[in-house]
Amino acid sequence: MLPKLRPVVLNLTDFGGVGDGITLNTAAFESAMLAISKLRKKGGGQLNVPPGDWLTAPFNLTSHMTLFLAEGAVILGIDEASVLDMSNLAKPKKEFYCSPITIQCLRSNRWFSG
Repeated sequence: MLPKLRPVVLNLTDFGGVGDGITLNTAAFESAMLAISKLRKKGGGQLNVPPGDWLTAPFNLTSHMTLFLAEGAVILGIDEASVLDMSNLAKPKKEFYCSPITIQCLRSNRWFSG
């Protein structure tokens, strides 16, 4: 059971996210941030990231949100230059340059709030 740290709880999969380590999830993260940004006056929102490998180019977080990573959830940040060649998306994730950040939860659930 995932904790509810904000009045509204959303799941990355509700925005089309796929945690297979191959699918680019930048649009899903951006859509989730937009939805949560509209919840400021209601106490903000929580974005749950379920177990899986969530590949994404850089995106901006918003205020009044909690980013909750379930155990086994990994956010793989790729260089924007990797996205320019869309043919890479059909290849295994080892083909991507994962920089500058990888957020991973191995032992227990983690959350980031702001």
